[in-house]
Amino acid sequence: MITLDSHIRLRPGLLQKEAADELQVSTRTLQRWSRQGFGPQPVRDGSRVLYDPAAVEAFKAGVR
Repeated sequence: MITLDSHIRLRPGLLQKEAADELQVSTRTLQRWSRQGFGPQPVRDGSRVLYDPAAVEAFKAGVR
C-alpha cells in the first residue's frame, strides 16, 4: 500500500460493497469466500476491507 503520510492514504481498491455489487453477490458471500480462500482476496486498510479491481475482474472472467 502506498501512503502519503501517516494521515492520508490512497485507496487501492474497491470497498467490500462495491466488489460485491460488481460480482452480483452479497457482502456475506464475499466474506464466506474469503474465509474459504475462494474468489478475489481482500486486503485490510485499517478498518476497511478492500479488493483489487483487477482481481475482481479476473475472477469474473474466470467464473463465467
